[in-house]
Amino acid sequence: MASLARIEPDQRIVVLARTIQARDSGSDASLKEAILDLARCREGCIGGALYRHHSVFQGASEAATWNHLELSYFQDVVPADIIFELVLKPQPVETHLLRAEILLTTPSAFVMPRDWRGSANRPEWQPSLEYIDVKREYLGEYRDVMQKYIGPAAARLVETGRIGTFRTMETAAVLYRDPSLNID
Repeated sequence: MASLARIEPDQRIVVLARTIQARDSGSDASLKEAILDLARCREGCIGGALYRHHSVFQGASEAATWNHLELSYFQDVVPADIIFELVLKPQPVETHLLRAEILLTTPSAFVMPRDWRGSANRPEWQPSLEYIDVKREYLGEYRDVMQKYIGPAAARLVETGRIGTFRTMETAAVLYRDPSLNID
């Protein structure tokens, strides 16, 4: 069984999440390179990940659909210069920022093997991430359910190798939302 790393209430990680619509195939490579550079070169950045949206549902919505989710992980706080660079500063023309937000890891519901190095060696595993905006009045109840039930069950699945990781995060603040989108 795997030795697990869990994020507990006193070890919260702060995440800068950006949903991006890349406009061409070359953008994918530049986004991957940028997230790696951020994780390697910036003080306080403890990691990063870039997820590509594998399927797009065509429906009645005319809203732009994101095709990349970028997560930058920090201990305690996202530095102001990072927020300026990745959210406020004009972005390359080949990418379109749709939404940027600060996420906090949900206690006991952010679990991965201690030796986790990504899913590249297990391509059959699709990432499953949950981040939700829980209304303030229900946040305590939500965290209680995650700590007592969901987190321990997910930890068991990670321990036995049934899933690679289980990552749940809460929206703390929305920093940017493209005004052309008609959704929250």
